[in-house]
Amino acid sequence: MTKIRTIAAAAVAAAVPVFLLPTAQALAGTGHGAGQHAGTFWDQTQTLAGQQATFIKGGSDAGRGAAELVSSAYLGGPQAILDIPAHVLGLPKPLEYLP
Repeated sequence: MTKIRTIAAAAVAAAVPVFLLPTAQALAGTGHGAGQHAGTFWDQTQTLAGQQATFIKGGSDAGRGAAELVSSAYLGGPQAILDIPAHVLGLPKPLEYLP
């Protein structure tokens, strides 16, 4: 039984590169791809200015998200407290949308 499993594992290991070869050839033949130049690959990273811009954008997104959270709690909190009796009693509350 162990011998059969070993043979099956070896067959799968031998077959995997055959299935991946067309994909590798297609990627190598395009000449387009991140970090590809004449069939060689290298790591790419942002410049220091690019990293700082990403950090600043992330900080502004986090700050805006925190401000929206505080604003929604400030505006929605009192209304949620006033709605508790209606929720507890199961009474539907009519909605009126203001322009």
